[in-house]
Amino acid sequence: MAPETGIDDIQGNELQDNGIVSHAFIARGIKDTQSAFRFVKQLPYRRNGDKAALCVVLDEGCGTCSTKHALLYRLTQEQQLEGFELFMGIFRMNGDYAPKLRTVLEEHGLPYIPEAHCYLKYNGTILDCTNERSSAADFLSQLVTETGITPEQTGDFKVAFQKQYMQRCIETEPAFQHITIEELWAAREVCISLLG
Repeated sequence: MAPETGIDDIQGNELQDNGIVSHAFIARGIKDTQSAFRFVKQLPYRRNGDKAALCVVLDEGCGTCSTKHALLYRLTQEQQLEGFELFMGIFRMNGDYAPKLRTVLEEHGLPYIPEAHCYLKYNGTILDCTNERSSAADFLSQLVTETGITPEQTGDFKVAFQKQYMQRCIETEPAFQHITIEELWAAREVCISLLG
């Protein structure tokens, strides 16, 4: 089985007005599943004001891996589509992932930063709608752990899970023993701002 699914691989079912998320897509003239996925994928990568708001991605015209995939997962639930799961993984965000991060990593003496990433799985393969160019190939070789989550877990739970993993790195990996969790998180924030 391939490690990645494309939008063309999912069913292009006509959207039924089955809930708040479905209604929000239909109200914007988006009529089928594939069009909804394409619309969200092409929106700019940017943090949202109220991550807990159900349709914040559509309202603000942007989103992150968390808000975009939570929205799309809710859509698949409302449409009663089978085979979709919401996942969060931790991958080694390094200079190969994004060369512009190399300076920040070098300044902090880090080989990588453990980064949490949300994505969907469709029939067991990854579907990443974070941005127009996003793909499982971006992080799959550096993925160290993943877990299924609910849309409600893309906020505080995701942050706590990531910080817990970072703390484990500090305690067990020699390359991280010179840094505190606060310093590691601050370096991570600089990297995220560079990616945005």
